[in-house]
Amino acid sequence: MTRTIAILIALLLTACTREQAPEMAAPEPVSTEASPTQITTATTASAPTSEQTAVIAQKPKGKFIASYSVPSRKKFKDEYLALKEAQLLEEFAAGLNEYLMLPRNIRLDAAECGEANAFYSPDDTKITLCYEFVSDLIKQAGREDLDEDEQSDYIAGTLLFVLLHEVGHALTHVLELPVTGKEEDAVDQLATVLLIEESATDEEFDESADFLANAAYWFASMSEGEYDSEAFADEHSLGEQRYYNMMCWIYGANPEAGQDIVDDELLPESRAAQCPDEYRQISSAWQRLLKPHLRQAS
Repeated sequence: MTRTIAILIALLLTACTREQAPEMAAPEPVSTEASPTQITTATTASAPTSEQTAVIAQKPKGKFIASYSVPSRKKFKDEYLALKEAQLLEEFAAGLNEYLMLPRNIRLDAAECGEANAFYSPDDTKITLCYEFVSDLIKQAGREDLDEDEQSDYIAGTLLFVLLHEVGHALTHVLELPVTGKEEDAVDQLATVLLIEESATDEEFDESADFLANAAYWFASMSEGEYDSEAFADEHSLGEQRYYNMMCWIYGANPEAGQDIVDDELLPESRAAQCPDEYRQISSAWQRLLKPHLRQAS
């Protein structure tokens, strides 16, 4: 799934750097159902409990459904058209639908929000990717010292991680998954595991690790560096902490392939020593939680 998404992101980047188009029609949601595409992950967790088996027996019929809401302001028309024409959310939903069984639908909607954000709404079981966020991300990538391919990977990695992070919130809610500790940290872990465990070869691992590293850099780049007490009280970990967590999990998933992370001093050696055990723990936990809901387990 990640390579296909990266190609779509490249198309998105090209489309969104074109000259702004004329005024558009009034808002009207456009919805399409996703078709399956292949995605794999390791499932070495222990056998499900009787309660979890009962969930499988119910034969859940829900799925992820992609939609695009027409923005009211013409400044976001390029983002709307590029996302819709590239079928970015359909491709993303298709991979998840091939992988997961859901008790009810979860909508993936691109929309104008009034702020640069992405979020999950439990009341209507909807993940919203804001056009403002996509626009700001593309502009930020253009300001970085990156060539065209690097910009595409930066945008792809960040968008993938942010979407998977919100999927984590949705799954925690819809599947009623237990979470100990901060949910924001837990779904960061899930997003990382989903990307890494999809990798079947060293080349695919390097690709997923690159996407994750780009997302980690985005978190670090968005941090202010100086914080008041409210920042420490926020439900999200600080951007710098999320950066080092993600670097730790990349390294921990494959220390040999990720040795350059330590060599380049992107992760302190004192933290790196703990990362293989840390990654095994979070990977095992999430695989065990998700196993009753995996189509491969049915």
